[in-house]
Amino acid sequence: MIIFYLFSLAICIIWVYMLVYFNYTMSCLPVLKKQVKPINYDDAELPMVSIIVPACNEEEHLEQSLLSRLNQDYPRFELIVINDRSTDGTKAIIDRIAAMDDRLIPIHITELPNGWLGKVHALHQGVKLAKGEWHLFSDADITFKPEMLRSAVNYAKSQQVQHLTCIPEAELYNDFWLDVTVIGFLLLFCNSARIPDINQNKGNNAIGIGAFNLVEARVFNQTKGFEWLKMEPADDMGVGLMLKQHGAKSRVADGLGLMNFSWYQNLNQAFSGLEKNTFGPGSQYSYLKQIGIVLFLLAMGLLPSIALVLGMLSGDVFLIISGSLAWLTNIIVAFIVPKASNKEIPFYLLLPIGIILIAIIMANAAWKCFQNRGVFWRGTLYPVEQLRTGQRVKL
Repeated sequence: MIIFYLFSLAICIIWVYMLVYFNYTMSCLPVLKKQVKPINYDDAELPMVSIIVPACNEEEHLEQSLLSRLNQDYPRFELIVINDRSTDGTKAIIDRIAAMDDRLIPIHITELPNGWLGKVHALHQGVKLAKGEWHLFSDADITFKPEMLRSAVNYAKSQQVQHLTCIPEAELYNDFWLDVTVIGFLLLFCNSARIPDINQNKGNNAIGIGAFNLVEARVFNQTKGFEWLKMEPADDMGVGLMLKQHGAKSRVADGLGLMNFSWYQNLNQAFSGLEKNTFGPGSQYSYLKQIGIVLFLLAMGLLPSIALVLGMLSGDVFLIISGSLAWLTNIIVAFIVPKASNKEIPFYLLLPIGIILIAIIMANAAWKCFQNRGVFWRGTLYPVEQLRTGQRVKL
């Protein structure tokens, strides 16, 4: 029983720490739209930006996403959209919008070279055509408000950094349990990324977010580029890693109110969509490590409640205190953590269930990889050994 006591105490302490650090991260995260704008600036002095968007079977959100980029109030930009072997209406949407606005430069890829992941290869082709002084790598399901790009460039320049990545606002309220899972991912992301350290130029952590990776082209061109990341599913984090290794300074900001994304429509889509990138970065494609991570997350989600219930049934003060402390912290954080709306409070209250769902998603990703002997992504099967050899991001 002493082992259960000690393990329960350790898990409850870790859970409390993660919740407190999560609240600290979100509280000190700069909200981009609230940053002070320069008093005097000349549009002619703003740098040219190349917005590079890879798209594969994105017809559901693509038109709205591309039009939101073209509607930016920023004076100088080009929009390079790479159609990566899409089999739906993606190509037609790109060509139709390109015919209406010559700022959109279409690229259509029909074949994938050996040894490349499709998305990384698409980004690589986009960079080849980019003329901007800054590159913005951004996913095809992200929607921008008109002032997004101007706000981001001004903030990056004011901070004198070469890399700015932004957390998008998630479109919630589509599927309740999916929304709970989104908040769970946010908690784990904030604890693993160490965002406050990055924003204070401390430590060796690197970060990148696929929704918005703004990079000074001069610095990016001095790195190893996407050829170094050609077999890395976490290409967004890989961009941040390359820049960190090169000595570039990064900042992370909250894109609340300036950009949003629809993650998945339901939990089933999340299970399928996350098969490609929930196995590699944390476990380095090791089934044993993945099992350990899954068990740890299950313990995080279950043990505080189990300890509290067993303590109340047995009258064990030790278990009651440890379980109550974990849950009390969870409740406090749910109400005080910065959020878009108080409607999100139930999702934060159910964070333990969100962590359990993430554990199940990770277990499913490893199982599918074991069944297929690799990761199936964008119509191509990539063997585990090939992915392991080309892996760059290791959390």
